[in-house]
Amino acid sequence: MAGAAERVKGWAAQARGWAGRHRRLLAACGAALALYALLGFLVLPRVLHRQITGRLSALLQREVTIERLRANPFALSLTVEGFLVKQPSGAPALSWDRLYVNFDLWPLILKEARFSAISLERPFVELVLFRDGNTNLGELVRALQGPEKAPAPEKPGRPWTLGVDRLAIQGASVAFRDESRPQTFRSTLGPMSVSVQSFHTRADSRSPYSFSGKTESGEGFSWKGTFFIEPLRSQGSFTLDDLRLPKYAPYYQPSVGFEIRDGILSVKAGYELEWGLARRVVRLQGGSLDLRTLALALPGAAEPFLELPGLQVTGVAADAIAGSAEVDSVTLRGPVLRVRRDRAGEVNLARVAAAGGGGVAGPPSAGATAPPGGTAPPGGGGPRPAAAAPAAGPAPMAGAKPPPEPLRYMVRKVAVLEGRVDLEDLVPERPVRLDLQQLGVTLGTLASDPDASSSLEAALRWNGEGRVEVAGELQPNRRRGTVALRVDGLPLASVDPYLLAYGDLDVRLGGGSLGADLRLRFDQSGSEPSYEVSGDARIDGFSAADGRRNVEILKWRSLQIAGLQATTRPARTAVKSVAWVEPQVRVQVDADGSSNLARLGRAPPGDKPAAAGGAKASPAPQPTSQASIGSFQIRRGRLAFSDRSMRPAVALACTELEARARGLSTAPSARPEVSASCKVWGASPLQISGTLHPRFQGDGTRIAVLSKGIDLTPLGPYAGKYLGYGLQKGKLDLELGYKVAQRQLDSTNVVRIDQLTLGEKTDSPDATGLPVKLGLAVLRDRDGLILLDVPVSGNVDDPDFRVGRVVWRAIGNVFIKAATAPFSLLAGLFGGGQEKLDLVEFVPGSAQMAEADRGKVQVLAKALFQRPALQLEIEGTVDDGADGAALRRRALDALVRRTRASAGGKARAEEVELPPAEYQRWLEVAYRSAFPAAGKAPSGEKAAPPTAAEMEARLAESLPVSAIELRELAAQRSAAARDAILAAAQVEPGRVFLVEGGERAGKEKGARAYFTLR
Repeated sequence: MAGAAERVKGWAAQARGWAGRHRRLLAACGAALALYALLGFLVLPRVLHRQITGRLSALLQREVTIERLRANPFALSLTVEGFLVKQPSGAPALSWDRLYVNFDLWPLILKEARFSAISLERPFVELVLFRDGNTNLGELVRALQGPEKAPAPEKPGRPWTLGVDRLAIQGASVAFRDESRPQTFRSTLGPMSVSVQSFHTRADSRSPYSFSGKTESGEGFSWKGTFFIEPLRSQGSFTLDDLRLPKYAPYYQPSVGFEIRDGILSVKAGYELEWGLARRVVRLQGGSLDLRTLALALPGAAEPFLELPGLQVTGVAADAIAGSAEVDSVTLRGPVLRVRRDRAGEVNLARVAAAGGGGVAGPPSAGATAPPGGTAPPGGGGPRPAAAAPAAGPAPMAGAKPPPEPLRYMVRKVAVLEGRVDLEDLVPERPVRLDLQQLGVTLGTLASDPDASSSLEAALRWNGEGRVEVAGELQPNRRRGTVALRVDGLPLASVDPYLLAYGDLDVRLGGGSLGADLRLRFDQSGSEPSYEVSGDARIDGFSAADGRRNVEILKWRSLQIAGLQATTRPARTAVKSVAWVEPQVRVQVDADGSSNLARLGRAPPGDKPAAAGGAKASPAPQPTSQASIGSFQIRRGRLAFSDRSMRPAVALACTELEARARGLSTAPSARPEVSASCKVWGASPLQISGTLHPRFQGDGTRIAVLSKGIDLTPLGPYAGKYLGYGLQKGKLDLELGYKVAQRQLDSTNVVRIDQLTLGEKTDSPDATGLPVKLGLAVLRDRDGLILLDVPVSGNVDDPDFRVGRVVWRAIGNVFIKAATAPFSLLAGLFGGGQEKLDLVEFVPGSAQMAEADRGKVQVLAKALFQRPALQLEIEGTVDDGADGAALRRRALDALVRRTRASAGGKARAEEVELPPAEYQRWLEVAYRSAFPAAGKAPSGEKAAPPTAAEMEARLAESLPVSAIELRELAAQRSAAARDAILAAAQVEPGRVFLVEGGERAGKEKGARAYFTLR
C-alpha cells in the first residue's frame, strides 16, 4: 500500500508541473472554443438564413421564407423550421415544419459523407403536371441547376460514399394536380411516413426502409423492405389499400368506352429486385388483389352493365426475366352482367369492346394542331413523338435477336360464385328477357402449356326455373375438350320470339321444358373442326300457338329422344329411339278464312328481291350427311281440325293415334318400316303401313292407306256451301297404295263412298254451277256405292309434282266429269270405250236404229241399270233432207204398186209383187197418169221420152211429205230407242221419259234420238 501511495503522489506533482507550464495554451483553447460556439450557435444560423432565403428566392424567382434556423456546432446538426417556397400566385409550393440534419464528421477521413440522423416533419409539396408534360418541380430543379456545364473529369481513387444512419419523415403530404388529361386530376397523398435505417452506398451495406401513408380519400399505401446499392437489389413488400377507382377516371376514361362508377381496389405483394451484370431478378411473390363494389356503365346509362361485389386474386407470383406468372386463385363473387341489344341490333358490350380497342381521344385545346411527324397529346400541349410504324423490309439476317419467348403462365383456379346474367334483346318483335341466376363456374389450371388441361364445372338457373350444369375437361390452347351437359326443366317459352326473328315462325310457346343429358366433344385444332354430341334429350309439357291470335296448334305431354349420336366428321346423325307421347295437333280456320297453321309463317322484313328476269335462284348445294332413327313412336296422339268460317262450324278429329317407324335412314339402301293407326271421330279406323324412304331413293317406298266407314256427315256444311246441297248421310272408305321406284311414283287410289245422300238445296253464293246431283247419280251404283279408282303417276323430282295435290285433283276431275260429261264417264265405266252414248243414229225415213249404234244401247242400258238414281230423257229428231227424201221414195214405190194393183184388179198394193223387170213399165204408167201432157212438145210434135230417173224425180217432187209425217217419224224413233233400252236391261220404265222441245235436239236435229240424263 505504501508503494502505491507514493506513486500517486508522484503523478500529482507531475500534473501540477504540466498545468503550470501550459496554462496559456489552455486559455487560448477556451477562447477559441467560445468563439466557435458563438459562430456556430449565433452567427451561422443568421448567415445561412439570409443566404438561403435570398439566393433561393433569386434562383427560383419565387418567395422563399424560413421561420427559424438553428445550428449546433458541437453536435454538427442543423434545424430548419417553417421552410416555405411560394408559387407565383402566393400559394405554397414546397414547405416543411421542421428539418433536422445531424452530420457525422469523422467518416470524412474514409471519404464517406455520413448523416447520423435526418428528420423531416410535415413536409408538403404541390406537384403539378402541365399540359406540355412539364412539371412545376421540374422548373424549380432547372432553376437550381443553372446553366448546363460540362461534367468534371472523374479523378482516380477511392469513390465517395453516402450514409444515413436514420432517416425519418413524418406527416408528409403531396398535393398532386395533373392538367395534361382531358379532365384535370387532383389528389392529395398524405399524411405519409418514411423510415430508412442504416442507408449506405457501400456495396456491402444493407438498408432497411419503410414507407406508408394515406390520401385525402382514405386510400392507404405502404412499402417496406431492404435494399443494396451495388449491385442494385432490393427485397420487400408493398400494399395499396382502398384505391377509389372512379377517382382515377382522367387516366383511363379516354381509352375505354365505359365509366367506372364505383370500385375499391386493394393490392399487396412481396418483391425481389436485383439488377447487376452477373444476375438480374425482377420477381413478385405472395401477391393478392381485392376488388370490391365494382360498377361499370356505359356513358349516360341508368344502370351499370357490370356489377362485381367482390374479386379476389390470391397467390400471385411473377418473374419478369423468366417470363412466367402464376396465380393460385381468381374468385368473382356475385357478379351481375347486363347484356342489352337494341332494336338496331347493337349490343352494349360490343360498344365497350370497340371503344377499348382503339381508345377515345379527349378534345384538343383550341388551336392545338399536330405537327408533322408527331401527334398532339390529348388535351393539347406540346407535340409528342409519333410512334414509328413498322417498316416493311427483308427478313431479319441470321444472328439477329430472336423474338422473346411467350409468357408462361398458370392460374390454378378460377371461380365465379353466385353470378347473374341479365339479357334483354329488343330485336325480335316481342322482346326477349332472360335472367340467368345462381351462376357458378369453376375452372382449374389455366396454363400456357399447349397440352394443359383444365377442369370445368358450371351451373346456372334459367329464369328461376330450369337448371343447366356443365362439367368436363378442356384443353383451351388446343381448342378441344369434352364436356357433359345436363339440362333440367329449362323453360322454352322465354325464347319463342327467336322463332320469328330467325326461323320465320310466328309462334307463341305456352309451355315446354327442355331436359337433356348430353356429352359434347369438340376439336378445333385442325383445319376442319370436328364436333360430337351424344346422349338423351326430352321436351315435356310443350304447347304452341300462332303468334297473332294465340290459337293453339300443337302440344304434347313429352317428346323423348334417346341414344343421340351426332358427328361432323363424317357428317352423321343417329338416334336410337324417339317417343312422342300424347301429341295433339290442332288446325283451326277462323271466321275470316285464315288459319292458325297459315299464320305460323311470316316472311322476314329483309327478304331479298328475286333475281333479274324472274329467274329462280338455284339452291345452294347441301352437304351430304347421313341420318337415321332406329325407332320412332307416337302414342295416344290426336289430330283436330275446326273451321269457324263455316255455318255451322266444322269440327273433325282423329283420335287414338298410334304410329311406329323402324329403321328410318337417309341411306339409299334403307327400307324403313312404318305403321300408323287412328280413329276418325273416335270410331272409324284409319291405317297406314309399308316402307317409306325419307328421300324416295331406290325402291324403298311402298305405302298402303286403308280406312273403313268414315262418316261424312260432319262435312255437311262444306257440301251446303260448295255443292249447294246439304248432306244427309254418307260414309267413306279409302284404299290407297303408293310405290316409288327410281324416283318414279305409281299410285292406286281407290275411294268408296257409301250411301252419299244430299239434303235440301241451299242458297250458297259459293255453290258450284255444276249439276251435282247428276254427277253423284252417275257415280252411285245400285247399292248406293260410289267407287273411284284413280291411278296417279309422276316423277318426284318434278318441282310442280305434289302427291297429295295431284291425287285429289285427279279425284276431283272424276266428279267434274261425272257432272259435265256423264255419258263419257259411263262409257268408260261400262265398256263403251270412246263411243258417244248420248245419241243413236236411225236409218233415214224410218224408226229403224242404225246397226252400228245398237251396241250403244246395250252399254247405256247397263249403265242405267247400275245407276238407279239416273233418269233418261229421249227425244227423236228428223232430218228434213234425208228423211224427206226417204219418205218420198217410199211414197213413189207405193204409187207404182198402186198403179199395178189397179190394173191387176187387186185391192191392196202391198199384195202386189213387182219384179224389177216390170218396175219401169208401171213407173211409166204412173208417170203418164200423173202427167198426161208430159210426152208432147209445145209445137204439138212428139217429145223424147223421159228416163226412169227423171220420171222418179218428177213423181217424187209431186208427192209432198207433211210435217205430221215427220213428227210421227221422230216420235217413232223416240219410242224405238226407249223400247231398245228397256229390252236390253231391267231398267224401270218410269225412269225413261220421251220428251220434245229439247235445246240440243232442236239445234242439231238429224235422223237420231238424243239422250239426256237427269
